[in-house]
Amino acid sequence: MTKKNFSLCSFVVWTLWLARNELIFERDNWTPSDVICKAEAFFNDFNRAKSHEEVVDHPTATPPRQDQHLVWIPPPLDVVKINADASFVKDKSFGALGFIIHNHNGSPLLAALNPTPMHSIISGEAKAIKEGILEAIGLGYFRLWVESNNLEVITALSNDYNFIAFQIRPIIEDIRFICANPIKCSFSYVPMAINGIADTLARRGLSFRCKTVWPQSTPWLNQLCEADVLACNRSFF
Repeated sequence: MTKKNFSLCSFVVWTLWLARNELIFERDNWTPSDVICKAEAFFNDFNRAKSHEEVVDHPTATPPRQDQHLVWIPPPLDVVKINADASFVKDKSFGALGFIIHNHNGSPLLAALNPTPMHSIISGEAKAIKEGILEAIGLGYFRLWVESNNLEVITALSNDYNFIAFQIRPIIEDIRFICANPIKCSFSYVPMAINGIADTLARRGLSFRCKTVWPQSTPWLNQLCEADVLACNRSFF
């Protein structure tokens, strides 16, 4: 079996799990053809997002060549990028959200973490994206590029399909409503190594008692970004 076919099979298994959830919680019975079609759609979306070839409304974001090291890519001139992540302590139903907003120069505009009750990691990942978008809009930015290392959330946001895991359906609908005209927002999947700063903020949030926001003027924010870039580059050598 080729690597491509093996990857496609994994998406079929995942889609079967989604179909099981839909049958149990939504009473929606998918046919075998539905499962295959949706698995293929997920697989194709994943490959496009992974190579940065499908960035809606941001054609200047060039996908890296195969011989390049996988690195974080700054957004275009009139766009800000939001990297979001979440951490989760299952036995306590508690977690933390983390996100950071960068401009086209790669300079951080704002970073935040927010400890919060949480029922699943996937709901936390979706909430982190929602909070990051609201903070960016609050700063006066309306062209947004969101990155997350949670493929299921990014897939739900990147497509108009009606099937969404029940845990995140209300949050996904909120995000889609927020990102309606005049807001322009695209969503991309990235590996965990590219999402390191957001991951660090989310993990730190577990030891905080309330939401904390650091503006651009915070000295350690640039140091954190520089350290994460170096760590990311080293991880791919």
